[in-house]
Amino acid sequence: MPRVTKLALDDLDQHLIEAWLTLEGRALESNAFLSPNFILPAVRHLTPDAQPIVLAIHTDSDAPGSLIGLGVFDECTASAALPLPHLKAHDSIHTFMDGLLVDASCARPAVTAFFEFLRSQDRWHGVHFSQCRADSPQSQLMEELAGQCDTPLCTVREWERAVIIPSGVTPNYMRELYSPSRRKSFRRAQNKLERMGIVALEVHRCGTQHDVHSETFLELEAMGWKGDERSALLSQAREASFFRAMSRGFAASERAVFIELTLDGTPIFASSNYLSGTECFGFKSGWHPDYRDGSPGRQGELLTLASAPAEFHDIAVLDSCSEPGQYIDAVWPWRRRMSSRLFTATSVAHRASAVTTKLLRLKRRLTRNSTVRDS
Repeated sequence: MPRVTKLALDDLDQHLIEAWLTLEGRALESNAFLSPNFILPAVRHLTPDAQPIVLAIHTDSDAPGSLIGLGVFDECTASAALPLPHLKAHDSIHTFMDGLLVDASCARPAVTAFFEFLRSQDRWHGVHFSQCRADSPQSQLMEELAGQCDTPLCTVREWERAVIIPSGVTPNYMRELYSPSRRKSFRRAQNKLERMGIVALEVHRCGTQHDVHSETFLELEAMGWKGDERSALLSQAREASFFRAMSRGFAASERAVFIELTLDGTPIFASSNYLSGTECFGFKSGWHPDYRDGSPGRQGELLTLASAPAEFHDIAVLDSCSEPGQYIDAVWPWRRRMSSRLFTATSVAHRASAVTTKLLRLKRRLTRNSTVRDS
């Protein structure tokens, strides 16, 4: 039976970090936000006062591949989801998916060991994943094993976000995926840009030359309303430092992807994306406000979709990592189901989560109704 070890993030040596990187590449569920290339810079720059807990799942072997599971958590005394001490998947203001990394070849024993560890200790009443997959083989496996291990699942919230499935983009994708009015809107914006110059999309899977593209992205992301509201990465030194360190880490293995829409060779839209396993995860995007009449953001995302079969033929899914209601929903037609999931480990937590979940659902319903009335 695999064993679970509790570690402080500062206790990780280079050997374990390398094993973590290797595990990321063979994980059942791809997740760039659980990569050490993301977690380590995020903790260092975004949450320096945090003291995350690493739960590492190993086989009984001491071989290099003995790490078969890993999660990063914060201790929480109470929250809206569970008013009792519990673990919460570590996140930051730039985390867009959490969960566990588990080896695809031995996912069942790894997940079982995780839930049995949760049941065996007396410090935490459960674990909360606030933004995890709800439609993946791993999510289904965790649902199944949670019931068997008496750590039942309580779904706090569900939502969807836009993705691209490159294998689903056919040569006739415009007619198959969009209504006549939507196609007309896209063409109108495209014509406006093309009257200004030559429009092209460039996809850069960056290695050592990532700096020029990451800096171009940072400059574009800071233009317009993000710069005005000081919500751009460049507006806060710690966020810019985090972004550069994260990009450098992914670029070391050519897993930093910058997509640029250019006009006469000058980027007017850029998105930052990161590869993990068989998926590509969107991070942020930005565009030049001088070209807003040509909808450079929308055109950039549309051309990303058009180029997906060629540029991302080796990728199963491009995840926008966007919140519902963003403009990308009108461009990327496929959806991924996400959820906020609580697994409870004690009888008192079972009862408490049932009550708090009902209250949270009622609060969301009242908020939606109030919004509808106000509009």
